[in-house]
Amino acid sequence: MAKVIILASGISDLTTAVAALMNHGKWPPSAPQDVTAVVIGQGVSLPDSLIMATRETAASAYNLESIQSFRWGEDDDKIREFAKAGSGSGLVVANQLQSPRQRELITALQPREFIFYDNGLSSYVDHKVDMERWIETLPNCQRFAAYLSYANEFGIPAYLHAFDTASLAPSVLARSAQLVCNAFLTEKDLLPAGAAVILGTSFDRTNILSASEEQALHQHLAKLVRERHEGPIFFKPHPRAGDVYLTEADDVSPLSTELPIEAYVSSADGTAYSFSSTALFSLPAMFGWKAHRVQHELMDKVFTSRPQLAKMKILQPSIILERS
Repeated sequence: MAKVIILASGISDLTTAVAALMNHGKWPPSAPQDVTAVVIGQGVSLPDSLIMATRETAASAYNLESIQSFRWGEDDDKIREFAKAGSGSGLVVANQLQSPRQRELITALQPREFIFYDNGLSSYVDHKVDMERWIETLPNCQRFAAYLSYANEFGIPAYLHAFDTASLAPSVLARSAQLVCNAFLTEKDLLPAGAAVILGTSFDRTNILSASEEQALHQHLAKLVRERHEGPIFFKPHPRAGDVYLTEADDVSPLSTELPIEAYVSSADGTAYSFSSTALFSLPAMFGWKAHRVQHELMDKVFTSRPQLAKMKILQPSIILERS
Protein backbone atom coordinates (compact mmCIF):
# COMPACT_ATOMS: atom_id res chain seq x y z
CA MET A 1 0.00 0.00 0.00
CA ALA A 2 1.12 3.60 -0.58
CA LYS A 3 2.58 5.44 2.39
CA VAL A 4 0.97 8.67 1.21
CA ILE A 5 -2.27 9.16 -0.75
CA ILE A 6 -3.08 12.57 -2.22
CA LEU A 7 -6.68 13.30 -3.24
CA ALA A 8 -6.84 16.20 -5.71
CA SER A 9 -9.36 17.56 -8.20
CA GLY A 10 -6.90 19.36 -10.45
CA ILE A 11 -3.39 20.73 -10.84
CA SER A 12 -3.88 23.63 -8.42
CA ASP A 13 -5.06 21.13 -5.80
CA LEU A 14 -2.05 18.91 -6.44
CA THR A 15 0.34 21.86 -6.25
CA THR A 16 -1.12 22.93 -2.90
CA ALA A 17 -1.13 19.36 -1.57
CA VAL A 18 2.57 18.98 -2.34
CA ALA A 19 3.25 22.34 -0.66
CA ALA A 20 1.40 21.06 2.42
CA LEU A 21 3.61 17.96 2.41
CA MET A 22 6.67 20.20 2.14
CA ASN A 23 5.47 22.17 5.16
CA HIS A 24 4.84 18.90 6.97
CA GLY A 25 8.34 17.59 6.31
CA LYS A 26 7.04 14.77 4.10
CA TRP A 27 8.31 15.98 0.71
CA PRO A 28 10.17 14.89 -1.28
CA PRO A 29 9.24 11.27 -0.58
CA SER A 30 12.01 8.75 -0.02
CA ALA A 31 10.78 6.86 -3.09
CA PRO A 32 8.25 7.86 -5.82
CA GLN A 33 6.28 4.65 -5.29
CA ASP A 34 5.57 5.74 -1.70
CA VAL A 35 3.03 8.29 -2.97
CA THR A 36 -0.21 7.71 -4.90
CA ALA A 37 -1.93 10.69 -6.51
CA VAL A 38 -5.68 10.31 -6.99
CA VAL A 39 -7.41 12.73 -9.36
CA ILE A 40 -11.01 12.70 -8.19
CA GLY A 41 -14.08 14.85 -8.76
CA GLN A 42 -17.41 14.82 -10.48
CA GLY A 43 -18.88 15.54 -13.87
CA VAL A 44 -18.46 19.03 -15.24
CA SER A 45 -15.96 19.92 -12.50
CA LEU A 46 -13.49 17.36 -13.80
CA PRO A 47 -13.28 17.46 -17.61
CA ASP A 48 -11.14 14.92 -19.44
CA SER A 49 -8.55 17.58 -20.30
CA LEU A 50 -8.04 18.43 -16.62
CA ILE A 51 -7.75 14.75 -15.66
CA MET A 52 -5.06 14.17 -18.27
CA ALA A 53 -3.18 17.36 -17.40
CA THR A 54 -3.24 16.56 -13.67
CA ARG A 55 -2.02 13.02 -14.27
CA GLU A 56 0.80 14.37 -16.44
CA THR A 57 1.70 16.91 -13.75
CA ALA A 58 1.85 14.21 -11.08
CA ALA A 59 4.24 12.21 -13.26
CA SER A 60 6.38 14.94 -14.83
CA ALA A 61 6.50 17.67 -12.16
CA TYR A 62 6.38 15.52 -9.03
CA ASN A 63 7.91 12.28 -10.40
CA LEU A 64 5.06 10.11 -9.13
CA GLU A 65 4.56 6.64 -10.57
CA SER A 66 1.26 5.62 -8.98
CA ILE A 67 -1.58 7.78 -10.35
CA GLN A 68 -5.31 7.03 -10.34
CA SER A 69 -8.29 9.01 -11.60
CA PHE A 70 -11.97 8.62 -10.76
CA ARG A 71 -15.24 10.47 -11.17
CA TRP A 72 -17.87 10.27 -8.48
CA GLY A 73 -21.02 8.62 -9.81
CA GLU A 74 -19.24 7.07 -12.79
CA ASP A 75 -16.49 5.14 -11.02
CA ASP A 76 -17.99 4.38 -7.61
CA ASP A 77 -17.19 0.66 -7.79
CA LYS A 78 -13.58 1.43 -8.72
CA ILE A 79 -13.36 3.95 -5.89
CA ARG A 80 -14.55 1.34 -3.41
CA GLU A 81 -11.98 -1.14 -4.74
CA PHE A 82 -9.24 1.47 -4.44
CA ALA A 83 -10.27 2.31 -0.86
CA LYS A 84 -10.30 -1.36 0.11
CA ALA A 85 -6.82 -1.90 -1.32
CA GLY A 86 -5.48 1.26 0.34
CA SER A 87 -7.04 0.73 3.77
CA GLY A 88 -4.50 1.33 6.52
CA SER A 89 -2.59 3.97 4.58
CA GLY A 90 0.05 5.91 6.45
CA LEU A 91 -0.99 9.44 5.44
CA VAL A 92 -3.93 10.83 3.45
CA VAL A 93 -3.78 14.40 2.10
CA ALA A 94 -7.14 15.82 0.98
CA ASN A 95 -9.60 18.70 1.02
CA GLN A 96 -13.36 19.14 0.41
CA LEU A 97 -14.35 17.69 3.76
CA GLN A 98 -17.80 19.20 3.21
CA SER A 99 -18.42 16.32 0.77
CA PRO A 100 -19.91 13.21 2.43
CA ARG A 101 -18.38 11.08 -0.34
CA GLN A 102 -14.93 12.49 0.33
CA ARG A 103 -15.25 11.85 4.06
CA GLU A 104 -16.48 8.31 3.42
CA LEU A 105 -13.49 7.63 1.16
CA ILE A 106 -11.02 8.91 3.75
CA THR A 107 -12.75 6.81 6.42
CA ALA A 108 -12.46 3.74 4.20
CA LEU A 109 -8.72 4.42 3.77
CA GLN A 110 -8.27 4.50 7.59
CA PRO A 111 -5.05 6.58 7.58
CA ARG A 112 -2.75 6.85 10.56
CA GLU A 113 -2.30 10.55 9.79
CA PHE A 114 -4.44 13.08 7.90
CA ILE A 115 -3.55 16.43 6.32
CA PHE A 116 -6.16 18.90 5.11
CA TYR A 117 -5.17 21.50 2.52
CA ASP A 118 -7.38 24.28 1.21
CA ASN A 119 -8.79 24.51 -2.30
CA GLY A 120 -9.87 28.09 -2.68
CA LEU A 121 -12.60 30.08 -1.02
CA SER A 122 -14.91 27.13 -0.41
CA SER A 123 -12.52 25.88 2.27
CA TYR A 124 -13.18 29.00 4.36
CA VAL A 125 -16.93 28.62 4.64
CA ASP A 126 -18.23 27.00 7.84
CA HIS A 127 -19.66 23.85 6.31
CA LYS A 128 -21.43 22.79 9.54
CA VAL A 129 -19.72 19.41 9.29
CA ASP A 130 -19.60 17.49 12.58
CA MET A 131 -15.84 16.99 12.54
CA GLU A 132 -15.69 15.41 15.99
CA ARG A 133 -18.13 12.72 14.91
CA TRP A 134 -16.19 12.15 11.67
CA ILE A 135 -12.87 11.98 13.52
CA GLU A 136 -14.37 9.18 15.63
CA THR A 137 -14.63 7.10 12.43
CA LEU A 138 -10.82 7.21 12.18
CA PRO A 139 -9.71 5.54 15.43
CA ASN A 140 -6.20 4.76 14.12
CA CYS A 141 -5.48 8.31 12.96
CA GLN A 142 -2.94 9.79 15.37
CA ARG A 143 -2.80 13.32 13.97
CA PHE A 144 -5.08 15.69 12.09
CA ALA A 145 -3.27 18.65 10.52
CA ALA A 146 -4.45 21.47 8.28
CA TYR A 147 -2.39 23.84 6.13
CA LEU A 148 -4.21 26.96 4.96
CA SER A 149 -3.03 29.32 2.23
CA TYR A 150 -5.36 32.17 3.21
CA ALA A 151 -5.66 31.87 7.00
CA ASN A 152 -4.28 35.40 7.39
CA GLU A 153 -7.09 36.78 5.23
CA PHE A 154 -10.03 34.63 6.34
CA GLY A 155 -9.01 33.02 9.61
CA ILE A 156 -9.54 29.38 10.50
CA PRO A 157 -13.04 28.08 9.73
CA ALA A 158 -14.88 26.56 12.66
CA TYR A 159 -15.03 23.08 11.20
CA LEU A 160 -11.21 22.85 11.31
CA HIS A 161 -10.72 23.94 14.92
CA ALA A 162 -10.08 20.35 16.03
CA PHE A 163 -7.10 20.18 13.65
CA ASP A 164 -3.47 21.13 14.26
CA THR A 165 -3.66 24.15 11.93
CA ALA A 166 -0.90 26.27 10.39
CA SER A 167 -0.56 28.80 7.58
CA LEU A 168 0.94 27.56 4.33
CA ALA A 169 3.82 29.91 3.61
CA PRO A 170 3.78 31.66 0.20
CA SER A 171 7.43 30.68 -0.31
CA VAL A 172 6.52 27.00 0.04
CA LEU A 173 3.65 27.34 -2.43
CA ALA A 174 6.08 29.03 -4.82
CA ARG A 175 8.51 26.09 -4.50
CA SER A 176 5.77 23.65 -5.43
CA ALA A 177 4.62 25.80 -8.36
CA GLN A 178 8.22 26.02 -9.55
CA LEU A 179 8.30 22.24 -9.98
CA VAL A 180 5.31 22.54 -12.34
CA CYS A 181 7.03 25.37 -14.19
CA ASN A 182 10.23 23.35 -14.58
CA ALA A 183 8.32 20.38 -16.00
CA PHE A 184 6.23 22.14 -18.63
CA LEU A 185 7.44 25.66 -19.38
CA THR A 186 10.51 27.10 -21.01
CA GLU A 187 11.87 30.59 -20.45
CA LYS A 188 9.97 31.92 -23.46
CA ASP A 189 6.68 30.64 -21.97
CA LEU A 190 7.09 32.66 -18.77
CA LEU A 191 5.32 35.95 -18.24
CA PRO A 192 7.59 38.90 -19.04
CA ALA A 193 8.24 41.72 -16.60
CA GLY A 194 5.44 44.25 -16.73
CA ALA A 195 2.83 41.75 -17.86
CA ALA A 196 -0.86 42.21 -17.11
CA VAL A 197 -2.96 39.09 -16.61
CA ILE A 198 -6.73 38.76 -16.66
CA LEU A 199 -7.74 35.81 -14.48
CA GLY A 200 -10.83 34.13 -15.87
CA THR A 201 -13.88 32.86 -14.00
CA SER A 202 -16.21 29.92 -14.53
CA PHE A 203 -19.66 31.08 -13.49
CA ASP A 204 -21.55 29.66 -16.46
CA ARG A 205 -20.33 26.15 -15.56
CA THR A 206 -22.33 26.34 -12.34
CA ASN A 207 -25.24 28.18 -14.01
CA ILE A 208 -24.76 31.40 -12.06
CA LEU A 209 -24.30 33.44 -15.22
CA SER A 210 -24.88 32.55 -18.84
CA ALA A 211 -21.91 31.98 -21.13
CA SER A 212 -22.81 35.11 -23.07
CA GLU A 213 -22.91 37.21 -19.88
CA GLU A 214 -19.56 35.89 -18.74
CA GLN A 215 -17.95 36.42 -22.13
CA ALA A 216 -19.24 40.00 -22.27
CA LEU A 217 -17.78 40.66 -18.81
CA HIS A 218 -14.36 39.41 -19.87
CA GLN A 219 -14.37 41.32 -23.16
CA HIS A 220 -15.38 44.52 -21.37
CA LEU A 221 -12.55 44.03 -18.87
CA ALA A 222 -10.02 43.32 -21.64
CA LYS A 223 -10.83 46.66 -23.29
CA LEU A 224 -10.42 48.50 -20.01
CA VAL A 225 -7.10 46.82 -19.24
CA ARG A 226 -5.83 47.71 -22.72
CA GLU A 227 -6.67 51.36 -22.02
CA ARG A 228 -4.63 51.23 -18.80
CA HIS A 229 -1.77 49.01 -19.89
CA GLU A 230 0.73 49.52 -22.71
CA GLY A 231 2.57 46.22 -22.32
CA PRO A 232 1.52 42.64 -23.07
CA ILE A 233 -1.81 41.37 -21.74
CA PHE A 234 -2.41 37.70 -21.03
CA PHE A 235 -5.57 35.77 -20.27
CA LYS A 236 -5.53 32.83 -17.88
CA PRO A 237 -8.75 30.80 -18.23
CA HIS A 238 -10.23 29.20 -15.14
CA PRO A 239 -9.06 25.54 -15.05
CA ARG A 240 -12.66 24.29 -15.01
CA ALA A 241 -14.08 26.77 -17.49
CA GLY A 242 -16.22 25.30 -20.22
CA ASP A 243 -15.39 28.16 -22.56
CA VAL A 244 -12.30 30.30 -23.14
CA TYR A 245 -13.73 33.80 -23.11
CA LEU A 246 -10.83 35.78 -24.54
CA THR A 247 -8.63 35.04 -27.57
CA GLU A 248 -6.03 36.82 -29.67
CA ALA A 249 -8.92 38.61 -31.35
CA ASP A 250 -9.44 40.43 -28.03
CA ASP A 251 -5.81 41.62 -28.08
CA VAL A 252 -4.71 39.20 -25.36
CA SER A 253 -2.46 36.14 -25.31
CA PRO A 254 -4.27 33.13 -23.80
CA LEU A 255 -2.34 30.85 -21.44
CA SER A 256 -2.94 27.14 -20.83
CA THR A 257 -6.29 26.45 -19.20
CA GLU A 258 -5.04 23.70 -16.89
CA LEU A 259 -1.71 25.00 -15.49
CA PRO A 260 -1.91 27.34 -12.47
CA ILE A 261 -1.03 30.97 -13.12
CA GLU A 262 1.67 30.81 -10.43
CA ALA A 263 3.73 28.47 -12.64
CA TYR A 264 4.11 31.23 -15.26
CA VAL A 265 5.49 33.96 -13.01
CA SER A 266 9.15 34.88 -13.39
CA SER A 267 9.17 38.49 -12.17
CA ALA A 268 7.76 40.53 -9.29
CA ASP A 269 6.71 43.13 -11.86
CA GLY A 270 3.19 42.12 -12.85
CA THR A 271 -0.47 43.07 -12.45
CA ALA A 272 -3.48 40.77 -12.10
CA TYR A 273 -7.13 41.61 -12.78
CA SER A 274 -10.14 39.47 -11.94
CA PHE A 275 -13.78 39.53 -10.89
CA SER A 276 -13.13 36.62 -8.52
CA SER A 277 -9.92 34.62 -8.15
CA THR A 278 -7.83 33.53 -5.16
CA ALA A 279 -4.80 34.36 -7.31
CA LEU A 280 -5.53 37.99 -6.39
CA PHE A 281 -4.25 36.92 -2.95
CA SER A 282 -1.57 34.41 -3.96
CA LEU A 283 0.22 36.47 -6.63
CA PRO A 284 0.92 39.44 -4.32
CA ALA A 285 1.88 37.12 -1.44
CA MET A 286 4.11 34.82 -3.47
CA PHE A 287 5.63 37.24 -5.98
CA GLY A 288 4.79 40.81 -4.95
CA TRP A 289 2.39 41.42 -7.83
CA LYS A 290 -0.23 44.16 -7.91
CA ALA A 291 -3.81 42.85 -7.86
CA HIS A 292 -7.11 44.48 -8.83
CA ARG A 293 -10.53 43.10 -7.97
CA VAL A 294 -13.03 44.21 -10.58
CA GLN A 295 -16.64 44.88 -9.63
CA HIS A 296 -19.67 44.72 -11.90
CA GLU A 297 -23.33 44.61 -10.94
CA LEU A 298 -23.55 40.98 -12.14
CA MET A 299 -21.07 40.07 -9.41
CA ASP A 300 -23.77 40.86 -6.84
CA LYS A 301 -25.73 37.98 -8.35
CA VAL A 302 -22.66 35.75 -8.14
CA PHE A 303 -21.87 36.61 -4.53
CA THR A 304 -25.49 36.11 -3.46
CA SER A 305 -25.60 32.73 -5.17
CA ARG A 306 -22.27 31.49 -3.77
CA PRO A 307 -21.50 32.88 -0.28
CA GLN A 308 -17.96 31.47 -0.39
CA LEU A 309 -17.21 33.69 -3.40
CA ALA A 310 -18.49 36.71 -1.48
CA LYS A 311 -15.34 36.40 0.63
CA MET A 312 -13.60 38.15 -2.27
CA LYS A 313 -15.16 41.34 -0.89
CA ILE A 314 -12.35 41.49 1.64
CA LEU A 315 -10.47 43.01 -1.29
CA GLN A 316 -11.99 46.39 -2.01
CA PRO A 317 -12.71 46.76 -5.74
CA SER A 318 -10.19 49.01 -7.45
CA ILE A 319 -12.07 48.93 -10.76
CA ILE A 320 -15.82 49.22 -11.26
CA LEU A 321 -17.21 48.26 -14.65
CA GLU A 322 -20.46 49.82 -15.68
CA ARG A 323 -22.98 47.77 -17.65
CA SER A 324 -22.16 48.22 -21.34
